[in-house]
Amino acid sequence: MQTNNIPVEAISVCNTIGDIRPMRIRLEDDNHQLMILNVNEIIYSKECNLSGIISYRYGCKVHIHGVERLIELMYNVQSHKWTILKILS
Repeated sequence: MQTNNIPVEAISVCNTIGDIRPMRIRLEDDNHQLMILNVNEIIYSKECNLSGIISYRYGCKVHIHGVERLIELMYNVQSHKWTILKILS
């Protein structure tokens, strides 16, 4: 599986003050099979402003093929797109 800038579909929730929390993501693996990953835990979340484009980054624990992995998800506010930036472990 590639480890940089993987576009994903996401299900997220917003609380009453507007914080976004990813719950589940869906992506296509190298064999063109759809994988559904539940976000088990969010380790960190931070707002980033790169050249005026606001995004939110999340460090999330997910299970990929039965192994717990830490991934970095990014939500781009302007384009409303979710991306896996890195698969850390």
